[in-house]
Amino acid sequence: MHDEENSELQMDIKSDRLVIVGGCGHVGIPIGLAFAVRNFDVTLLDRNTAAVDSINAGRLPFKENGAQEILERYLGRTLRAALDPAPVQTAHRYFCCRDAVG
Repeated sequence: MHDEENSELQMDIKSDRLVIVGGCGHVGIPIGLAFAVRNFDVTLLDRNTAAVDSINAGRLPFKENGAQEILERYLGRTLRAALDPAPVQTAHRYFCCRDAVG
């Protein structure tokens, strides 16, 4: 790939807005962190107020090895959590997680 084409691709990725619905759980947080590290603009959308508040305060709602450091680095930059579904209106991509039944 030519450098110019690669540069255009990187610009597209950096401006890509991703909403992870059900994003403050055991599936959504690691996926959201992985995309945030790659400069996607990630919103973890969830209806769990305690989990959203925890993420936005810089604390994981559960233990996930290595994730706390990533959260602290990217929170407020390329990652945020929300209760309000407004980010869905401007998102380029969506990822939906659902509760596991077991």
